[in-house]
Amino acid sequence: STYARSQVNRFNSFAPIILIMKALMNQQGLDKPFTGGLGSYKLYVLVAYHIETHIANGGNDRPSEILISLLYRFGCVGSRRDKLTTNLVRLGNSGEMITCDGGMCELTPVFRLPDCVEMFRECHERLT
Repeated sequence: STYARSQVNRFNSFAPIILIMKALMNQQGLDKPFTGGLGSYKLYVLVAYHIETHIANGGNDRPSEILISLLYRFGCVGSRRDKLTTNLVRLGNSGEMITCDGGMCELTPVFRLPDCVEMFRECHERLT
């Protein structure tokens, strides 16, 4: 997609992180929107949002750092007040959109979002 190409040009980590996340989500059956999973475009926006936020908070655009911090953020590993976490289930329930560089991600239709969050959390635990 045009959006994915633009993010590849913006961030060094975008393509490798997308490949890893797509493989993980496919293995868990969480990659198909018609079965309540997270489709490619929404994943692109979530990853771009995370990388942009991570860099704005002083992080680096290195795939290893981005992967661990993404799993931490979207797996809600920290406390509720932790600025480094984003509660995707709460966002999905509230209808709020995640936006980044012109892309918009609405999570309401992703009814397997709790499974996605759990997968992020489990992956973070295994890697740290």
